[in-house]
Amino acid sequence: MSVFIKKDDGFEEPVPTIFEKEEVFGDLIIDNPKIFPIEKFTGSKGSEWIPIAVEMRLEYGLGRLDVLGIDNEGCIYIIENKLHKNYQKKTLRQQGTDYAFGLRDLKEHHNGWERFKKKIKSANKSKWAKSKKFQNQSLEEIIKDFKEDEDDSQRCLNEVKNNFEQGNYTLVVAMDRIPPGLRVSIAGHNEIDAKHEVPLFALEVNQFETTKGEIIVTSTYPYDLEDLKDKGRDKARRGENDIESFQKYYEEIAELKEDERKDFNEFRQDIEKLAEEDIWYGRSAVPQIYAKFENIGGGEKYFVQISADGNLRFMFENFYDYIKNAGGGKPTKESELLKEKFETNPALKEALWTRWKKSGKWGRYNKPKEWMPVHKEIIKILKEVKV
Repeated sequence: MSVFIKKDDGFEEPVPTIFEKEEVFGDLIIDNPKIFPIEKFTGSKGSEWIPIAVEMRLEYGLGRLDVLGIDNEGCIYIIENKLHKNYQKKTLRQQGTDYAFGLRDLKEHHNGWERFKKKIKSANKSKWAKSKKFQNQSLEEIIKDFKEDEDDSQRCLNEVKNNFEQGNYTLVVAMDRIPPGLRVSIAGHNEIDAKHEVPLFALEVNQFETTKGEIIVTSTYPYDLEDLKDKGRDKARRGENDIESFQKYYEEIAELKEDERKDFNEFRQDIEKLAEEDIWYGRSAVPQIYAKFENIGGGEKYFVQISADGNLRFMFENFYDYIKNAGGGKPTKESELLKEKFETNPALKEALWTRWKKSGKWGRYNKPKEWMPVHKEIIKILKEVKV
C-alpha cells in the first residue's frame, strides 16, 4: 500500500503515524467502526460493524480477546490487534483461532449463551472499556442503541445467538503493517481450515498526519473478502438456508393465521416469478427469501426480503450511494424513485409509507398485518417500476 499527497511541486509520500501501544491502535478501530471493511466482507451495501466488547476474558487460561464485534445481521467477529514491531507469526494466527475455539467450547456448557452475554457485560465494566461507547452495557443494550426499532433489535440479537450456538466466527488480525509471513499463514489457514467455518483475514490500518487533518488508509489481505467468505464452503458448512429449510420453518414455526398464509403464499409465488428464481435464502436462524429483479438495479441488488415468519422488508439501502469511510449512505435517484412509487400509491401510503416516514426507518421489517392487505399493490409496483 502506498499513499501520496499532492504538493505544488509534485507528490510526497507521507510517513504513517507510529503507534507506541497496541491499545491506542485498537482504539482507532473501536472508536471509528466505519473503517472496518464490513461491506467488502458481506458484499452488502449498508452493512455496519458494531464493536461490543474489549478484553473479554475466556476460560481455560486462553486469556482475553482484544475486540469482539458483530454486524447488523448478527455475525460475530474476533479482532486481534497487533503492531508490526510486536509481530510473531507462529503465535498470532493461533491466538485468534484459540479464541474462536474457546467460544465454541463455551456454547457446549450449561447456559452457554447466558455465560457468553455475562462475559460481555463483565468486560464492559472493566478498566479497558472506560470511555468506550459500550462501557457498562450488556449485549442487549448495545444492540438496542444501534437498532432503535424493537423488532429489528430482537432479530439482530437472535442472529447473534444463532451464530454463537452454531460456532460461526470470523477472525481478523488488525495491524499497522501486514508482514509477508502473515500473508502466507493466512492463505494456508483459509485453505486447510475452511471446514471449521473460521475464515481469517488481515486488516491493515495506517494513520497519516496532514496539514488538512488526519487521513486513515486501510487495506486487507486477502483483497477480495467477499470471495474469502464463500470460497471452498458449501451450503451445509456455511449454514445457508434453502427452500426446504424455509418451507419447514414456515409450516412448523411461523405463527400465521389461515388467511395470512393464503396471502403469504400468493405473494411469495408472485415474487419468485418476478425474480425468475434469482433468490437466496440467507444464513439466518429464520430463513428468508432475498429477491432480485431485472427491472430494478439490473438484477444486481436484492430489494425484497421475505422472512419465513411472515415479515417483509424492502432494502432501499442497497440502492444508496456509499462512499468508503464517509458515513452513512446517501439516497440516489434510484432509491428516491422506488420510495416515490410507494409514497404516491394511496393504498401503500396508508399501510406502509406513513409508518416508514414517521419512524425514519425505510428499511424496517413490516409485520404481516401491515403488508399483507396490500400485497397485490406491492406486486403491481414491482412489475411497473424500472430503475
